[in-house]
Amino acid sequence: MKILKNFIFLILSFVILFSGCAGEVPWQGPPTAFGQRNQVVVVSDKGVWESPIGDSVDFYFASPYLVLPQPEPILDLLPFTPEELGYDPVKKQLKTYVFIADMEDENSPTTQLIKADIGAEKLREVKETSGFGNNVGRNKWAQGQLLVYMYAFGKEKLIENVQKNASSIISRINKEEIKRVDATAYMGGENWSLGEEVVANFGVKLKIPVEYQKAVYDDKDQFLWIRRDTRDANTNIFIHKLKYFDQAQLSRDTMKSIRNHLGRYVSTDNKNSYMKINDVDLPMFIESKTIDNNYALEARGIWDMKNDFMGGPFISYLIHNPKKNELLFIDGFVHAPGEDKRDHMQELEYILQGIRM
Repeated sequence: MKILKNFIFLILSFVILFSGCAGEVPWQGPPTAFGQRNQVVVVSDKGVWESPIGDSVDFYFASPYLVLPQPEPILDLLPFTPEELGYDPVKKQLKTYVFIADMEDENSPTTQLIKADIGAEKLREVKETSGFGNNVGRNKWAQGQLLVYMYAFGKEKLIENVQKNASSIISRINKEEIKRVDATAYMGGENWSLGEEVVANFGVKLKIPVEYQKAVYDDKDQFLWIRRDTRDANTNIFIHKLKYFDQAQLSRDTMKSIRNHLGRYVSTDNKNSYMKINDVDLPMFIESKTIDNNYALEARGIWDMKNDFMGGPFISYLIHNPKKNELLFIDGFVHAPGEDKRDHMQELEYILQGIRM
């Protein structure tokens, strides 16, 4: 009996010892945030979300991703109230949160939450100046979280805040998402041999995920097509080099001509089938960019298959390399019938923009 009492005492001593130290030396760290890519939790009162304020948030943050055959939002919004976060602790462990509140509503749970996180002094300063403000926080409930606070004093001011600052906040969220895009794209590592082939044939470095394999190489046309086939999608990259003569080559017409020329390498079992740009059903968008400190044109649009029923989105870059007096054309496109394509295109964009001349 004495041995049993001593054993019980020993166990209780350990329990007391470790529970007493728990506040100073935690044995289990905070949870790691999780969630799908491009997913954003919008925390607001129900009345705010179901008002014109919520409509403005949805209009800007969930606007269509350019350019896809079927509309997909740039961000997937999950609206939660503060009460819903309290009911389910798992909802506090997601990756990205945007808090929206009218600070004039003193009884609002979201207002109280923002007050506690931002502080009275900062809020007083905002109220006396612009009337609206934005702040960024991290790791409130879990490691790896990004938290954005959008608030204002009055509903009209809150809508103005969303209209003026949504773009910069979306860019901030996308910058955070890039880390996850990189992790997904190169989860299996790199295809080093294919990367060396790109260096040898084009004089540029491209970090190619290991799953990509060579489909076509034409030395005469200075063209390489690589592809990755998975269960739900086929993703592809074109690389093409040509001589630079004058600035007139850096144009919409040149990009369209090059892509349609290279599209003839892609065909199906149907006779006389080939890939071409479809800028009738949806426009091809052109924008100036800087890629590896070189001037470039970016094109986004959709392609379809002549003499067959296939199509999908593409993104192209025409980059001027003044050191070599060359133009480099790189392109990514997706074929994923019946599947969402935004995340695949986001990954291709990231791979292509990583090219080094």
